Amino acid sequence: MKTVFVCSAYGGLEDNLVFARDYCKYVFDKKCAPFAPHLIYPQMLDDSFEQERNLGIDAGLEFLHTCDEMWVFVRNNVISKGMRKEINEALANTITINYFNASNGKIAQMEVPEPDNNKTTQALADVAESLQSGKSYEEVMQFLDFLTPDTVNPNETM
Repeated sequence: MKTVFVCSAYGGLEDNLVFARDYCKYVFDKKCAPFAPHLIYPQMLDDSFEQERNLGIDAGLEFLHTCDEMWVFVRNNVISKGMRKEINEALANTITINYFNASNGKIAQMEVPEPDNNKTTQALADVAESLQSGKSYEEVMQFLDFLTPDTVNPNETM
């Protein structure tokens, strides 16, 4: 069974834990085994303390290295600071990343062509650079203009 690291917003919000459980169920429905560190570590670490938050993120990143893929669930056009850190780690370790628009209570995979041409390769490099510099989701999406309009609507809200 393929192992999937679930990357989604947390920020200490109970609603985000509910969404993360839904994302894990989605991964199970796709016959894969999910791992969502933000469903585990907040039970023993206090996310409101930066040191404990970082400890939880770092522990999650250790498990990321054992996963086959990362699935990024973007809701309300937000990629949080913690998500960016996880995405950067996956990029640095050539872990396959799949992106999902999780707005409006629906999950739709964002179709990204295989990086076998210069446009895609450059766009992915631009995305990585943008995420590392802390740009917003909207700013990052400008590099992904090859996504089909049916799969991504940055104006959707929850």
